[in-house]
Amino acid sequence: MPDVSALSGQLRVRVSWSEGRVRAVDVDLQRPLTSLGHLWLGREPAEVLSLLPLVFSVCSLAQQLASVQALEAASGWQVDPEISRWRQQAVRLEALREALLVIQPFWQPALPEKSLYPLLRACQQTLNSLQPLMAFQAQTLDEQPELPEELTEFRSKIWPQWLETSLPVSQNWPDVVLAPAACDSLEEEDLPHLLAQLRRGDTQPSLAGHPRITGPVGASRATAAQELLRERHQGLRNQVSCFLNELTQEPAEENGQVTLPQTATGEGWSRVMTARGWLFHRVVLQQGRVANYQLLAPTDWNLHPQGLLYQQLKNLRIDREALPSLVEALVASSFPCVEAKVEIEDA
Repeated sequence: MPDVSALSGQLRVRVSWSEGRVRAVDVDLQRPLTSLGHLWLGREPAEVLSLLPLVFSVCSLAQQLASVQALEAASGWQVDPEISRWRQQAVRLEALREALLVIQPFWQPALPEKSLYPLLRACQQTLNSLQPLMAFQAQTLDEQPELPEELTEFRSKIWPQWLETSLPVSQNWPDVVLAPAACDSLEEEDLPHLLAQLRRGDTQPSLAGHPRITGPVGASRATAAQELLRERHQGLRNQVSCFLNELTQEPAEENGQVTLPQTATGEGWSRVMTARGWLFHRVVLQQGRVANYQLLAPTDWNLHPQGLLYQQLKNLRIDREALPSLVEALVASSFPCVEAKVEIEDA
């Protein structure tokens, strides 16, 4: 069995510069999607779900929800609506926690730790208590779960105050105009094409060979770097507001839930919203064991080798001194779920 600790991947961005221009861009997301799929082959659903947290430390519950939904759909299991609702709430809570951890560094000192950290701790405690709901074919709730009390005060008092605070412009964000880029967002009408592509065995994060984007990365079409970076973080801030609303509504509205294209017998797939965008899992079961497993995470889409970052930097005219901070800011504002390393080379 492969080393599961090495399967979550890492990102390396290499940019070559000479004579005032970016000469080459290499966006290398080193995530072994094929190995990830092979890891589950021949396993029973419960085994798959027990291994997932070992592979994914970021968006762990979202990965488990996408997996258990696909596995239960492939097995023909009808999940209890209450269990389904609390599974969704658990993933929203996880997405809220991760989005706040990404946003927080950009709002100092507007985001006091004494207001944020109690909520983060309470979220984690609640997530731990909701973990059993991600079991394959979970049937009962031992006791009625509760969301953290800190959530209501945060949404009603603290968050509105933070929304009044303008996102700052970092001194590390160069005032440059990016190269023209064309990269559409994933939309509902794309889902049948994506399913057909996965059935053909194509797990590339593109549609008909064209890269796509998902989540807050697609919040801005600006070419001015500072405007783009601000609007991406505004997009993430909007995600937080959405998660807060969904968590505190009674009953929670299932925003973003769409009817997925019809699957074949023994086939299941799912789409789950995370802090970074849409996550997809597809599985085929034969005699109760995994015969095929595919997944695509937001980072796979948003940091495609010929995707948005590549297009923004290719042939860009820029001073050498401004290049490292620009690339680092663009990578960071893509909110990758893996460790990222930026290298600037002089051609």
